Amino acid sequence: MILKMADWDFLDEVDVLAKLSGDFKEKLESKKWQERKEALEQLQGLLANNPRLSTKANYGEIVNTMQLVLAKDANINCNALAAKCISGFATGLRAKFGPFANQIVPVCAERFKEKKPILRDPLIECIDAVASTVQLENLTEEIVAGMDKQNPQIKLQMDNFIFRQMNKFSADKAPRKLIKLVVPILAKHASEADAEVREASLAAIGSVQRMIGDKNVKSMIGDLEKDENKMKKVNEGAARAAELAAEHAAKTAPPAASSSKNGGGEEETETESAPTSARPAAKAKEADPWDFADAFDILGKMPSTFEGEAGVESKKWTERRDALQALLDLLVANIKLCPKGNYAELVGTLRKILEKDANINVAALAAKCLTHIATGLRAKFGPHASTILPAILEKFKEKKATLATPLVELIDAVVDTTTLESMESDLATALGKPNPQIKGQTALFLKRAFIKLNSTTMPKKTLKALAPLLVKHTGDADTEVREAACAALGAAMAVIGEKPMMTMMGDIADDKLKMGKVKESFEALKGEVQEVAPPPAPKTESKAPTGKPPVKGPVKKAPPKEEKEEEEEADEPPPKSAAKAAPKKVIPAKEEPKEEEEEEVKKKTEELLSVNEEKKMRLKDEKTLKILKWNFAAPDEEHISQLMTLMGAQAKASLVGMLFHKDFKQHIKAIDELNKMADSDPLPLIKNSDLILKWCTLRFFETNPAALIKVLDLALRVLNHCLEMEEPMSTEEISAFMPYLLLKTGEQKENMRQTVRDIIDVLSSICGPLKLCPMVIDALKTKNSRQRAECLSVLEKYVTTVGLAQLKPLGVVKSMAGCVSDRDTNVRNAAINGLVACYRDEGERVWQSAGKMEAKEKQMVEERIKRSGAAPGSARPPMGGTPAQGMRTGGARIVSQQNGGTVVRGRASSRDGSHTRDSSPVTSRGHNSTFNANERGTVSKFQLDDDIDNLPPENNMSMSQVIAQLERVTPHAPSRYGGGTLKRTNSASSIGSSVVDSIEALDKVIQNVSSTLAEVCIEAVEQLSFVLGVEDQRPLLRERVDLLLQNIASQVQYIRTSANRPDAEELKLADRMKALLNFTSNFTLTSTELRCASAETLEPFIYEFIWVINDDRFKLVRECEQV
Repeated sequence: MILKMADWDFLDEVDVLAKLSGDFKEKLESKKWQERKEALEQLQGLLANNPRLSTKANYGEIVNTMQLVLAKDANINCNALAAKCISGFATGLRAKFGPFANQIVPVCAERFKEKKPILRDPLIECIDAVASTVQLENLTEEIVAGMDKQNPQIKLQMDNFIFRQMNKFSADKAPRKLIKLVVPILAKHASEADAEVREASLAAIGSVQRMIGDKNVKSMIGDLEKDENKMKKVNEGAARAAELAAEHAAKTAPPAASSSKNGGGEEETETESAPTSARPAAKAKEADPWDFADAFDILGKMPSTFEGEAGVESKKWTERRDALQALLDLLVANIKLCPKGNYAELVGTLRKILEKDANINVAALAAKCLTHIATGLRAKFGPHASTILPAILEKFKEKKATLATPLVELIDAVVDTTTLESMESDLATALGKPNPQIKGQTALFLKRAFIKLNSTTMPKKTLKALAPLLVKHTGDADTEVREAACAALGAAMAVIGEKPMMTMMGDIADDKLKMGKVKESFEALKGEVQEVAPPPAPKTESKAPTGKPPVKGPVKKAPPKEEKEEEEEADEPPPKSAAKAAPKKVIPAKEEPKEEEEEEVKKKTEELLSVNEEKKMRLKDEKTLKILKWNFAAPDEEHISQLMTLMGAQAKASLVGMLFHKDFKQHIKAIDELNKMADSDPLPLIKNSDLILKWCTLRFFETNPAALIKVLDLALRVLNHCLEMEEPMSTEEISAFMPYLLLKTGEQKENMRQTVRDIIDVLSSICGPLKLCPMVIDALKTKNSRQRAECLSVLEKYVTTVGLAQLKPLGVVKSMAGCVSDRDTNVRNAAINGLVACYRDEGERVWQSAGKMEAKEKQMVEERIKRSGAAPGSARPPMGGTPAQGMRTGGARIVSQQNGGTVVRGRASSRDGSHTRDSSPVTSRGHNSTFNANERGTVSKFQLDDDIDNLPPENNMSMSQVIAQLERVTPHAPSRYGGGTLKRTNSASSIGSSVVDSIEALDKVIQNVSSTLAEVCIEAVEQLSFVLGVEDQRPLLRERVDLLLQNIASQVQYIRTSANRPDAEELKLADRMKALLNFTSNFTLTSTELRCASAETLEPFIYEFIWVINDDRFKLVRECEQV
């Protein structure tokens, strides 16, 4: 029993697994087939009585068991019941059963070798039910594998399965990938010895023919098309498939709900439902042969005589003609070209021939070749369109049909690969040419291009830009130009409506003769618009107000003629505002002035960039190499074409046209549009940040300074919005942008370099220095000295910000040391400054990490260290407030109030279950907020502010009032630039006002426990004591208890082994041991975190403390008895 969707939707979900008897599993595993049959009958009965199953239950085990019974059980009755149970699960779960489909279909195919109806019929029902839970193309491999089986029964049933499934599709939704693989196999089955297999395969081919047409089928069945008897049966199968498809369409069509929604005329209900029920009747419109053709690598099979002096470079026009004719023959025979090739050179050669060849026949052949390349590549030809178009328009001056006709075909093929918006400037230039032939052919092209559009797809800005030029040409001295201009204006009027078009007519609006010509063209083309571009948007708009019958009724009655309906549809706003726009159209249907109509056209704007959640999928595809990685020395056609395709799926055609135009002015236009979007609604920019940043990298390879600074500003804005919205950036997204950004650090202009620095700062705030550091190090390999100096400055900043503990394994110190010997002074100074920062963090150990250095270079660094007064541990990375320059290393932040208040640990957005990006507002969010400290000079610890005397009397409060007031203090959001950092002193008391900024910083503190520097070790232990004393922060230690104990044991071992050294007193061993013992006793007595430690960690930890008690060397330490 298969329920209609409407019935199924109203049923309650039932968990049949909970209703199974306790001995179900035992019976199912019984050796007696009767008991197995009894268990299966129980399950099958429950599934039959409960058509809708609970989606919360776990069906994996039971489905796998049924699959095993179907495949392996020796009893045919049990096999049949298992098939019925699988059918029940498929129909009861529908799409939720999809994950099991690929494993069930091969089992069904294998079991089709059974002829007995008792199993065959349930198998047919089972495979049909399973196929309905997924898209049929997802089962392509399994279906093809089943059809390749040798058993004739399997072939028969799989062919019948194809026939049944194909009848469920309409021509526009045909599973092309599956059809291309299946039809050749069906043609092979048509020659089988078994008559039933032959009949089934021919019927299946007929079901495919119903959808894609006989021409497309014949291109895939080889010699079978020569057999008249078999082709007759194919046609019979197509006729039978058409009937069954009509029945299926009628069954699956929405019920009379549509008529009740419309609440009005019966005529409208009939016309609306007609396309659904009568869809099979539209079989005369065949599918596109291009979709079913195999991609041909024309570049790898070019005629050997094409290039060289014997080919297109020959001085004899006949040899050039022959070379082009050979190429044309290949292109005609292969209508679909391989999109992966680089066609830039071939297109460039043909364009050059078209532009400069003196022989008209040769130029005509070049135009034909370009036409076939454009139609063979389709959208992949888009990047070449801008280079071809000027040559075509210029050659329009040729009157002879030998060349004029191929040029018309070529420009019509080119416009299908790109957009009118991207062609706007070239078309405007052509319309301004003095040659009447160019003007006339350009206007006729616009007429043909306009007529393919509808009121939604017509580019309004382009039309407004070109309309004045066309209006001007209606008064041209040449008759053909005048007529072509009127035809183009009439076509535009037929698309967007008479009233909106009248606002663009200018002076000729009152000229009866010219307007008569335009109206004549309008009337002639009006019907053609409906055939070529049926407007999909108005349908949704007409349904939008159906919930308001009083409004819907008058709208139907207002336009009695088709002409008025078209005009109103052209003027309607997009679906978002459909409900608001409806009342306007009811009242002024007859009295609405022209100005109102024009306003509606202006309001009807489409989103330039869509908000989508496809970024993760794009980055995943790039990671798994499904698409090209964004990695190149210079942009090539493949990468540009790929980006154009990806952006075309999310952006309006006009924006894509501007972004990928050859004129940098169009790029600036596009950036201005994106900046407007950033001001009003930045969410689309954030959701498509990967595409926008990739486009920015393409522009980095250009030299125009005006465009380049605009591009950098755009990238900065996008990244700032990503930072504000806490949008994460994956490694793939960063590695596609950062290496190319670093190239711009070598620019001569300071304003550009400053913008690049700002971008790097924001990127560091988004994803942390650890991700960016390897790319910065790699950028040091450049020959550009400015770039090397800037990259070294970035590395120095990273060392100052997060310390060397995390950066040293990446080779930061060694990279800096290698640049000390650089000839350029700026590079040398930047490298030395970086090593000084490393020395501040690590002391003398920095020389070990630096590797081999010449004595002279090392001496330069040491002199700089002495002059700067840098001491080991004198400038530890800031642990509180916002990290320097707004950088962060990621993770949760731990914020402590200064007066012993409670500690608040903000959760990172990725760990906050209640926070999702979909629900987040566009405005800035308050996650991970921290206090900001004012940036001042060196201030004594207990010094009062300088402006304390200037406070008004009413602000003087008692201590109790101050403490009460602190509870109402709201933290401020961290500042990205110049935010003050709490600078820690080396005294123990500084811990009261310190802040552990992030999880990574906490890890660094734990690592510092094992430091050989006494101040660093003691300070780290005191930091941890502070964290231990706050209830909210203890869980962080629980996750790192093993690491903590290992570092304590390491420090105790160092103290024990250093006790007899002559400089033991300077090492402050006793102070270290006191700090460690105080912390360890508190840690073991007051917290339960120690229970999380592993035995492998506890053993050496306890061992070290026992050893230090019994080690005589430790007794040499001063104050050891107190310890």
